[in-house]
Formats: sequence, structure tokens, C-alpha cells
Amino acid sequence: MDRDSPVPLYHQIVESLRYRIATGQLRAGDALPTLRDAAKRWKVNLHTVRRAYGELANAGLVVIRRPQGATVAAAGPVMKLSVDGLA
Repeated sequence: MDRDSPVPLYHQIVESLRYRIATGQLRAGDALPTLRDAAKRWKVNLHTVRRAYGELANAGLVVIRRPQGATVAAAGPVMKLSVDGLA
């Protein structure tokens, strides 16, 4: 976490986890740390982690089930781009 960055902490968490999912460091079904564990590990407020996990869930990258917690979602459809950037 770069606390001096103008990028909000929750967004830094989202981008870090999004990168780890995209590169295969986190795979479908992998559990994310609990909200409390993540907040303690990353030294941020619990609500910051909750917002980050919510953003990932809204993007379809994470599934949140209570009380089990958050897991990486199964891979969705892959979007293919043509050379000019249009599908």
C-alpha cells in the first residue's frame, strides 16, 4: 500500500488482487483473507477491505458468501480483441 499515492487504498487493493487473478497467482476457488485478517495484514480499516472486496464482486472476479468469506470466482467468458482494439 502506498499511503502517499492519490489512488485510494481500496482501489490499490482492488488492482493488486485483480492483477494476481489475471496472472494466475490467485485461481478460481482460492479463498481471500477474511476482512479482519486482510485489514490487519495490509494495515487498513476493515471497511476499506470490505469496499475493495465489494468492487471485485461487482466486477465478477470474486464471490462473497457469508459466513464462508470471499473466493476467486470461476473464470468467465474471455473477451477477444481484434488488431484495431474492437471486438
